[in-house]
Order: sequence, then C-alpha cells, then structure tokens
Amino acid sequence: MSAPISASSSSSPTTSSTSGASTASTPSATTTNLGSAAPPFQISGLASGLDTNSIVQKLVAVYTAPEQIVQAQEQVTQEKQAAWTDIQTKMQALQTAIQTLQGASAADGKVGTTTPPSGGTAALSITATPEAALGNFTVNVQSLATTGILSGGANISAPITGAQATTSPLTSLNFGVTPTLGTFTVNGTAITVDSATTLLGASGDTLQAQLSAAGVTMTAVTSGGNVTGVQLTAATPLQLGAPGDTSNMLTTLRLTTAAPTGGGTTIQSNGSLSGSALTTALPSLNLATPLVSSNGTIVVNGTTIAYTSTDTLGSLIGKINQSNAGVTASYDPLSDRMVLTATMTGTGAITVADSGGGNLAAALKMTTAAGATVTPGAPAVFSVSGINGGNPIASASNTVTNLIPGVTLNLQGVSPSMTPAGATTVTIGQDTGALTTALQSFVTAYNTMQDTITKYSGITTDQSGNVQNAGLLAGDPGLSSLASELDQTVNDTTVTVSGKQYSMASLGISTGSTLAFGAAPIPTLDLQFNTSTLTAALAATPTLGQAFTGDGTISSQSGTLFQNLNSLMDSWTSPLGNLGTTQDALSAQYADEQQQIQNWQNMAQSETQQLSTMFTSMEASLSQLQAEGQALNAQLGTTSSTGSSSSTGH
Repeated sequence: MSAPISASSSSSPTTSSTSGASTASTPSATTTNLGSAAPPFQISGLASGLDTNSIVQKLVAVYTAPEQIVQAQEQVTQEKQAAWTDIQTKMQALQTAIQTLQGASAADGKVGTTTPPSGGTAALSITATPEAALGNFTVNVQSLATTGILSGGANISAPITGAQATTSPLTSLNFGVTPTLGTFTVNGTAITVDSATTLLGASGDTLQAQLSAAGVTMTAVTSGGNVTGVQLTAATPLQLGAPGDTSNMLTTLRLTTAAPTGGGTTIQSNGSLSGSALTTALPSLNLATPLVSSNGTIVVNGTTIAYTSTDTLGSLIGKINQSNAGVTASYDPLSDRMVLTATMTGTGAITVADSGGGNLAAALKMTTAAGATVTPGAPAVFSVSGINGGNPIASASNTVTNLIPGVTLNLQGVSPSMTPAGATTVTIGQDTGALTTALQSFVTAYNTMQDTITKYSGITTDQSGNVQNAGLLAGDPGLSSLASELDQTVNDTTVTVSGKQYSMASLGISTGSTLAFGAAPIPTLDLQFNTSTLTAALAATPTLGQAFTGDGTISSQSGTLFQNLNSLMDSWTSPLGNLGTTQDALSAQYADEQQQIQNWQNMAQSETQQLSTMFTSMEASLSQLQAEGQALNAQLGTTSSTGSSSSTGH
C-alpha cells in the first residue's frame, strides 16, 4: 500500500528509491505554523514502495503448485513406460527361446557320427537334418571326384639364347622377373649388377666370372641351346643374400625359392628364367610364338571370349574367370605356363581353341596341339549299404545330397577296400546337444522374465507384515497374473509317453530352492536345469523331448508345453495383447498429463500478465498522485510564505 501523507516539523532531505523500472524523487518540504491549515502531502518510496514481483509470484503460485504435482505424476508415468519397455524386451527374448524349442532342429534334431574301419580312417563325414531316420549304414569310397585341369605348354615366353646370355646385358634379357641394378651377396661376397653386366662369361663384367672369383661355380641349365636356368655349386654350403642387398638378381635367377641339395652345396633354379608380366599388353608380350593379330577370340569349353590390343595377360585371365566357361585360369611363373582348372568336380575335359583368325590360344600353348595336357575331371565312386543293392554309385561332387533323406555325405578319403572290412560305419542318432542348448536358453530367458516381474511388482515386508518396499508396478493385476501363469504352465504341464506320465522335472527342469526375499522367505519362481538328467532321460526315452515340444511341425504342437507357453506370450506381445494395451494406456496418460501441465502453465502465464498489468496501472496512478501531491505541497508552501510576510508588515 502507499505511504501515508504526514506532516513534519522540519525540512526533510530529498530521497530516492527504486521499484521495478520506475524512479521518483520527493523534494524537500518547508513546514510553517499554519494554525489549522492542512499539513503538507508526502509519499515515501517509489510510487507504491511494494515488491510487486514477489507479490505476483505468490499470487500465481496457486497455479504452479498443481502443475508441479502433475509433473511428479508425469515422471512416474515415464518410469512406468520404461519399466514396461524393459518387460517387453524380456518377453520377446523368452518368446524367441520358446519358438526355438518349437523348431525342428531342437525338437527332433539328428546328429551323424562316423566310425572308421579297423586300423584306418573314416572316408567321410556326414551332416543330418531332422528328416533323417535313426539308424546305421556303411559307406565305401572307391575314388573321390576330381576337377579337370588343363596344363598349358611350358615356356610360352621367348627363351634366353646361349648367345644372348654371353653377350647381352642382364637388363635386356627376357627374364620373367626384371633384374634391378645393385649388389647381391653369395657366401659373403658382394656381386655387382650394372647396366653392362652379362649372365655368362669366364672373364669380364659377368655374373659367372664374379661368382667364380668368390669360389662359387655357376653353370647354365640349357634346353635346345637356350638357357632355362642356372646352377650354383661350392665347396661349402651356399649362403644366398644379405640384409644390405640392393639387387633382386637371386629372385630373377629363381634361386630364392629353390631347395638346396648336396648338403647345401648346390642350388639350381626351380623355374624358367624367361617369363611374361601380367601387366604387359598382349601385342607387347615377348612370346615364343608371336601373335598374328592383336584382336580375336578364344573358345574355352564352348564359351567365346574376345580380346583386343588393350588387353593384358592379366585382363585375359580375368575375362576367362568371369565367363561361363566353368574354369579358373592362372599363370604359373615358375614354369612359364597357363593353367586352367575346372570350377566343379567331375565335369570332364577342358577344351581351348582359337577362333576368328587369331592364334592367342596357340601362342599361349593352351591347345593340345601346342603342347597343353588335359586331365579330365572324374566323378566320385562309392557304395552305401542298402542303396542300389550295395553296388557302386557315381557322383560329380564329393558332397552327396538327396541320396539318403536328411543326410549329406561329405566324401573326403578313399576306403582301404571296397569290402565290409574297409567300410566306414555311419550312425544317425538323436541330437541331444541341440535340445540341451535350446532348453538352457529357455531357462535363462524364463528366469530373466520372472526376475524382471519381481523387480517391478514385488513387495517386501517386515516380520509384522508392514510394507518395506514396493516395486514400481506393484499391485498390477496383469503382471502378477503373468508370473503365476508362467509358473503354473511350466510346473503343471505333463505328457504321457508309452503309458507313463512325465513332467518338466523329467527333463531336468524344476523350480529353484527357497530364497530369502526381504524379511519374509518365499519360494523363487526361477528354474534350475540339470543337463545330466536330460541326457539320461533322452537315452531312456528318445521321444520325450518331442512330447514336450512337438516334432517341429505346427500340427504336432497342439497342447504341448511350449505351444501353451507361446500362446501365453502371444496374449501379451500380439498387437492387441495385454502389453500393447497397457503401453497405449500409459501413452494416453502421459499425453493427458502433458496437456494438464500445459494448461496450468497457460493459466499461470495469463494470471501473471493480468497481475503485472494491474500493478503497472496502480504504480502509474500512484506516481501521478505523488506528483500532484508534490505540486500541492509546493503551492501550500508558497501561500504560507506570502501570508506571513503580509502579517509582519501590518
């Protein structure tokens, strides 16, 4: 409220104060005895002198208080949403484990084992699917399937003649690996390769002469007057190369990959010295048989492959490999030849021919007329007891499928003999390992689900029954019911096999021991799994697992334990299930709480604006009144002074 108008017996100093953004000053007032005259007006402080901001905040608090309550409710709703999302994740994991048990591999999985003949090794391994029949049979393998191979003629590149070896510099010879200048070491002696060094020669700048000076004899390996390799011999074991070598001449001479003989005193080139680079264009290749055309086609197994002057030996190999010829081409640099290998076994011979007037296939010696040798691919030959009367069977592949339902034979060796004594015995049995793994995954997921339910809905009490702690979803009837239904389904479902009744305990799965939960001990709903019990049960009753799971087909699962559990999970996880309904309700509740918060915020904002406007108006009015009072006070002071002067003169 405004300060009262008061009279003063003495002059008061000018004062100033601040309220909001307004300022005002009260001038000094002179007081004179006026008898019964009205006292002068004075307003203290800035306009009202009130802390209007604080007043507005307190008045608006009537709206912010309920907003905070709703915000607290919204926080709880968000926590519940997170809890149900966690539960959903655990439900989905449990349902996945259940559905795995319903599949054929877990319910009726088969496993094959092999027993080799006495004193021998197994000629095959096998894989089995659930369709395989339990039982035994024997297999004899006479021969394995092989791939066809075409080995082109060796030394397709132009040779190094004897004359060239003695007169031409190393860098000009048609080596398969281009030599580099520098030095290389033999038995500790550095041998120099410069631009004038030749291969052979008893004296001068030759490798032969330099090696001789180092106590090493180098002789040429020749064929038809051409130098195809070299041989080094010494009185002591040869030591080739040193860390400081700068020339690759030992590699060029095909010595670094050669195996020593004679106790290490002799080493001979293990490949052709001449060769062709994969990156050289076909017309530029220095072939023993020159090309008659830079463009043309070759035919591999009936597939036509074109080449041009821009192709290299490497790109030609790529074209062959990417074609439908059914072969893999490669270049063997040690023998300087092309090799074609069939991509599939048992496919017969490989054929290569030129067409269109070119001679590339002949120049690369890939035709039989040019020296290529062909080893046709052959089928595997084997016999299986009970199949084809035990007579031999041929297969283009060493992997034999569809001969025996549900069984794949992987032939990998030849039997000692095609007699019963040389046969490998195959046994198809129940795959208890797959069922054990699937059941363990189920137990783990089930326990996680039950523990999660307990985490969010459990209530702990003291010995007097007073609640000590309650989960976020404590009291939710659906969640409590789910825990009970899961427990009841697992523990109460039984099956009958050959007139005998079995429970899940027969498979080694049972409810865990009593645990101390809070202050009051209660039995846990978690499961325990004894794999030894399962193994023994399946050995005694092989179909026991199927009785609980079905044999992997939908028609076999009606009324089985895991079909019932899957239906229970479906009632929660399906689009219109309990889980979706609950989450939808929480989403709607969260949206409603957000709207309530917005409404309270809007009302608080509106009220703040109204109160601010009202106080601003009040301040303006009081400021005006203060100004008028100051003016009146000044007027009264002037009148009093005039009256006093008149009285004195009289």
